[in-house]
Amino acid sequence: MEFLYVVSCLDKEAESCEIDFSKEEAYILQWVKSIQFSGTRGDGGETDGE
Repeated sequence: MEFLYVVSCLDKEAESCEIDFSKEEAYILQWVKSIQFSGTRGDGGETDGE
């Protein structure tokens, strides 16, 4: 599995753009940790959200 997260400035007319990469990293880490997988195990048993 691979994730690609792109951060950019929305206002292309602005003279400068400051992105707080610490906040962006915290946001994406929280988002990735919230992902829950469901399906079946190798032996065919249900994962039940484990």
